Amino acid sequence: MLAVHNLSLNVGRFKLKDINLVVQEGEFFALLGPTGAGKSVFLEALSGLRQVNSGNIWLNGQDITFEKPEKRKMAFVYQDFSLFPHLKVKDNIRYGLYFQKQKNKDREEKFYRYLVELLNIENLLERYPESLSGGEKQKVALARALMVRPATLLLDEPFSSLDFNTREELVNKLQSLHRDLANRVILVTHDFTEARILANRAGVIREGFLEQAGSLEEIFLKPASYFVAEFTGMKNLFPVTVSEGKAWFSEHAQAVVIEGKAKEGNYYLGVRPENILLAKDCIERIGNCFSGIITGIKNKGVYLEVNITTPFAHWKAVLSPSQFSALDLKLEEKVYFGFNPSQVILVDH
Repeated sequence: MLAVHNLSLNVGRFKLKDINLVVQEGEFFALLGPTGAGKSVFLEALSGLRQVNSGNIWLNGQDITFEKPEKRKMAFVYQDFSLFPHLKVKDNIRYGLYFQKQKNKDREEKFYRYLVELLNIENLLERYPESLSGGEKQKVALARALMVRPATLLLDEPFSSLDFNTREELVNKLQSLHRDLANRVILVTHDFTEARILANRAGVIREGFLEQAGSLEEIFLKPASYFVAEFTGMKNLFPVTVSEGKAWFSEHAQAVVIEGKAKEGNYYLGVRPENILLAKDCIERIGNCFSGIITGIKNKGVYLEVNITTPFAHWKAVLSPSQFSALDLKLEEKVYFGFNPSQVILVDH
């Protein structure tokens, strides 16, 4: 088990603030957050590349807070690959083995062949990094990190600079590697979709503070803060007051039916745009039905985003091209929209 207790760290004006986190052996954990949130700094603190100001890092019951990086059984893959330009690919991959005291050449060679074949880099072994594409470099960097059989693999946005097809290929390779090797993986990313594909659990960090950690479903369906809700794609977020089993928009006599019993008070009400249904007539069967004027239509490629203005809020809904075509929606046209009470999320104010 990797456990972080009250970890704080200053880097210039930036601060990591009292981070508490547990990542189990064999777990795939994603650390999410916007640029500058502290994700990479946190990985560097875990690996020993940055000295912490306070707090502790424990690995399997041993305090490794001030342990040297090479003693932590961790491997780090940066988004810029950090391959040695003067070494061929095969030597880059084997580089970490030169620093290991106990060697088993047969075992090492077998594992080397496994990584080369799984990552499909046999044809790259005699080449130098400068001749490789971004995707090829990332495969080599991943092989080099895994070659030393780390207990924990740290990945700092490894797919951010890759094209869609290469990224999809590497995500699939990483899934296979994690399934086969069962080592602990901590992935830094700002892509929630990427995290949902790969990770068992995740955390969301903002300005050095860990806002929430838990299962992907929990973070997606029960965000702990306005920031987490917005970061995970909740485009409809409004201040409301809950009373009498309904969520009321403050300055309007308009209420949203919610599911269950929420404590009375002030909240942010959230509805994901993909959960909003549009129609030419009121959809009474789903519990919440309103009307508004279409004030914006944005083609996002695989879907269309429709902006709807009502007297009490501005809403966003998403439709597939076929759904949009079937409804024949137009700007400045009246439209009905609705959502189920079970799809309403309340976030503490």
